Amino acid sequence: MRNYVAVVLGLLLVIGFVSTAGATTDWKSLKTENFTVFYKPGYEWEAKQTLANLEYYQADVVKLTGNKKIGHIPIVVYDAGTFPNGFCNPMFKNIGIFTYTPRLGGENWYRDVGVHEYIHMGHLTKTGGAPGVLTTIFGTLWQPNLFSPGWVAEGIATYGESQASPYEGRLNDGFFDAYINCRSAEGKFPSINTATHLSFDEYPGGGSSYLYGGTFFKYLSSKYGEDKFAKFFELEGSSLLSYLGPMFPSLGIDRSAKKTYGKSLSQLFREWQEYTQSKTKDWHIEGERLTHYGWDLSYLTIYGRKLYYVREYPKKTGAFKGFMFSEVVERDLDTQKEKVVVSFTSTFNASLRVEDGKLYYLVWELKKGYKSSPFDHFGFISSLHEKDLVTCEDRILLKDEIRAFCPLGDGKIIYSIDKEHGFGSELWVYSEDGKKLLFESGYLIGEILSTSAGIFVSARKDWENLSIYLLDLDKKSFSPVVHTPWIETSLSEADGLLLFTANYGGVYSIYGYDPKIEKLYRLTRNGYANSPVMDKKENILYFAGLSSDGFDLFKKRIDSLSEFTPIVYKESPKPDLSFKTEVKEGGYLDNLKTLSPKIHTLYSFPGAYFAGGDAVGENSYALDLSYDSDKKKTKGKIYLGSTFFAPSTLGFEYVFEDSIGLTWSYPLVQRLAPGLAQLSVSLGGKAYGGADYPRKQLTPGLSCCFNYPGFMAGAGIDCLLERKNLGGDIDRTGWETTALISKYIHNSQLDILGRGIYDPDNPDPEKITIRGYKESLEANIGGALTIEHSLPLFKIRKGLWNPNIFFNDMGLVGFTDAAFSKNRTTQASIGIEFQQEISLSYLESLGLVNLGFAVNKDKQSTTYFNIRLF
Repeated sequence: MRNYVAVVLGLLLVIGFVSTAGATTDWKSLKTENFTVFYKPGYEWEAKQTLANLEYYQADVVKLTGNKKIGHIPIVVYDAGTFPNGFCNPMFKNIGIFTYTPRLGGENWYRDVGVHEYIHMGHLTKTGGAPGVLTTIFGTLWQPNLFSPGWVAEGIATYGESQASPYEGRLNDGFFDAYINCRSAEGKFPSINTATHLSFDEYPGGGSSYLYGGTFFKYLSSKYGEDKFAKFFELEGSSLLSYLGPMFPSLGIDRSAKKTYGKSLSQLFREWQEYTQSKTKDWHIEGERLTHYGWDLSYLTIYGRKLYYVREYPKKTGAFKGFMFSEVVERDLDTQKEKVVVSFTSTFNASLRVEDGKLYYLVWELKKGYKSSPFDHFGFISSLHEKDLVTCEDRILLKDEIRAFCPLGDGKIIYSIDKEHGFGSELWVYSEDGKKLLFESGYLIGEILSTSAGIFVSARKDWENLSIYLLDLDKKSFSPVVHTPWIETSLSEADGLLLFTANYGGVYSIYGYDPKIEKLYRLTRNGYANSPVMDKKENILYFAGLSSDGFDLFKKRIDSLSEFTPIVYKESPKPDLSFKTEVKEGGYLDNLKTLSPKIHTLYSFPGAYFAGGDAVGENSYALDLSYDSDKKKTKGKIYLGSTFFAPSTLGFEYVFEDSIGLTWSYPLVQRLAPGLAQLSVSLGGKAYGGADYPRKQLTPGLSCCFNYPGFMAGAGIDCLLERKNLGGDIDRTGWETTALISKYIHNSQLDILGRGIYDPDNPDPEKITIRGYKESLEANIGGALTIEHSLPLFKIRKGLWNPNIFFNDMGLVGFTDAAFSKNRTTQASIGIEFQQEISLSYLESLGLVNLGFAVNKDKQSTTYFNIRLF
């Protein structure tokens, strides 16, 4: 009977969430035969842009992936401030589109991101044959193409996004080709295992699947034809053996590749390598390489005899451990010595500017109040900083959705933010007296540079790439200076010569423009060059060049200027996005229709698992059922979650005849700047202890986190309350605390972890386990302390494709553990652990092989071995 009571209670909670949402929500929708686009009031322009592009390119995606049964797909328009992104959820069958256009966002962001994510949906849900039957019966978890390597999934989407226009998509940009050519020229062409199992500190990091996968599919298309992709996905999606592919590719994805191309994926990778190496023997970057940092180096600027640039990079400190660093570096052009002048905990997102001895820079920050953001209603904005290079005083001048800025030299700063609910920019001016809107424009301004010849901007109209214009603030006009279908950006000035980067023909090179005589010059020709600045005293050009490790600082002497006449490129035709099909309007009821379970699979013991959620991501649920044949009763768990009241998060969990609980959490503070990064409060209520629920517990909690470059500290405290007058068996007031400090120390990491328990009235003491002891320490009052020093030992980074197992890096951990309780029982140990990172299957199922040796305070030694899977 109590099972039914709990189920009814859970259903009442669902009804409560849904009925409240139905009464108060303001989600709207636009519907066609293929899509339903959800959006908040005011975002109709963004919703129509999304829907029109998806409808126009829908047939192209179907042809590319071979999936004629993608079905009706919900699309959600999210505004998370200046955060550009998109995602595809093939399990729950929905897509998310973020409204902010990235700095180099192609000709139209909604086409670029929409097509990319829809290709994911077409590829990953392509299912037929016996797997198609299993998917119909048991849900989306059984779609075989879900089990593709990451670089296959991202590769086909990156390839597809690049077919709509020769000037849009990452395969047309030029950087991807340059990086592959660079690796090939250095004899470091990526193997199929490298593309699959990239280490945390190995460039290009999270972008590897897009880069390696996209360029590989580009090669396959040129060699074998684009039409083969659909066959490949069809074979993979209709074979039962595909389920074995992640661990044994020869039985799954290689088998599909051989039937399509006559060769396995590893053979095709080697073929691609041979082809690339044959055409990159002479590939090189001009000039002299000055640094050997790798990763990201950008936003160069010169002030006096100092060069400034942004450097962002990871540091690995042990097995699955590491830190990210974001810095502004100052380089003395006379001595070539460097020092870090700004170290930050967020990402730099605009060009550096220096004026009157002050450095101006822009970094990401978080702000509450974005009602359509999936990040608990937090969105990204930018903080404009001014740092005095003499006194080192750093202050925030302004926080807004700033895309570009430039000091004007008279105490004023001009900056742009994107026009709300339309294409273009608002141009503002900031001074000590405040900020003022100058005018709105149909141009999206990506960069601003004030020079003696006027204000130049890198800007674009919709359906164009960034070009260079002369901005007249009085006339509110944009006069084209350099305008092509390609990208012109990264502006700087040297004695009247306007320097910029362009990717003509898909090759990043540096150019100059003399506004007095209106002539163009080309300063680099080979390899890859970006973010130029000129030391006019020595006639030295500094720029960001490329190596297999990422970007580094290069220099090249410029003794003379070579005049350049750009090729006249044919512009990409703008698609006709007028709707050819009926568009209906709707509301939250359309979202409720998406709540049906997408996963409904069976267990063999026997059991069943159901899971689903709404399209907009506010409500989710899971039901896990099994039958105990010995006790002849049903066991199970129900989970409900809701972020409808975001930034509050609500959760409900019921375990049959064991426990029932509710949780609530609320973020008070979320920041990216150094200092207090997170502060949250929570409240939990739980009845447990068996079918009669004799224990009833209330748990208020508080957690916080502080973040600095190379340092993190966090702590949490929970109060554990039980009262007889609330229906419980006991009166109880207890406390549990946890704390963590992590510090970067020269390629290694120091961690201090603490746990404290004060719970004298709890009849079920906590178990505290430390290394070096077989028995746990039981305590109502007690705690534990761990100090670890981790460091990397070896970069193995080798493995097998068949079967798919990869050994990444090995780390060493030295530790000391201690545990204590009120009854004066104390445990203590010291020891070391050798930790080997492994990846099982090309789905990157990560594991840690751990071999440890510990000696406790009683001088007893223990050797142990375990494998932890993540």
